[in-house]
Amino acid sequence: MARLTWLPTLAAAFLLPSLARAEAPKAFANLRDAAQSVESLAAFLSRFVGTCTDIEERAACLANSRKARNELAGKSFHVILDREATRMLKGGSFNPATREYTIEMTPFFEAGGLGLTNGEPKGQDSEGRPRIQIEPIRTTLPPDLLPMDMERLLRTQNVKIHLVFKALGVWSLPGKGSDKIEGVKARFQAVRLTAARNGDEVALKVY
Repeated sequence: MARLTWLPTLAAAFLLPSLARAEAPKAFANLRDAAQSVESLAAFLSRFVGTCTDIEERAACLANSRKARNELAGKSFHVILDREATRMLKGGSFNPATREYTIEMTPFFEAGGLGLTNGEPKGQDSEGRPRIQIEPIRTTLPPDLLPMDMERLLRTQNVKIHLVFKALGVWSLPGKGSDKIEGVKARFQAVRLTAARNGDEVALKVY
C-alpha cells in the first residue's frame, strides 16, 4: 500500500523539537537497562516459537524451541521496532482543556511471519485476523504543538517504538488451509515513542 510522504514545513520543523529532549525517563530507563537487548525481533520470535518446516529436522527443531522457551520465558527484553511497526499506531482524541492527546496502539507487532502481542489474541475477526484490544498511550502536548502535527508524525511513520516486554508463552490460531497464525504472548512493561528525526520523546506508557 502506498505511503504518504511528508516534507515538513518550516513551522513544523521547529514545532517537533519542543517535545521533551531529555534522556529516557528513569521509569523507562530502569526497565530497559534491566532487560536483555533484542537486535532482531524476527529472530527472537522464530527461536521462541520454533519455525520448524524441515520434516527431517522437525523433532530436533521443536526440542530446541522448547529449550529456548524454558530459557527465555519470564525474562524481560528490550527492542527498538522497525518502521513498519508504526502502522500499529494512529492518532486518537485530543482534550483542548488539558492538552492531553491519545495515541491508539494495536499491540500486535509482526516480524518474520510471527506476531508479538501484549497478552493473547481474543479469537479472530470475520477476516481471520487476530483480535487484539487497542491500548491508549496518552501524552500532553506542549502549547506550540498542534494535534495535526502529532497526527502527521504518526501517519508518515516518523516515530520509533522502544518496547520493553516480558515473554510469557506462545499462541496459535487457525489460518488459511493447513496454515497457522502464531506468535509470542508477552506482558508489555513499557512503550516509549520517540521522533525518528531527532530522538525527542513523543509519548511514554509504563504498565
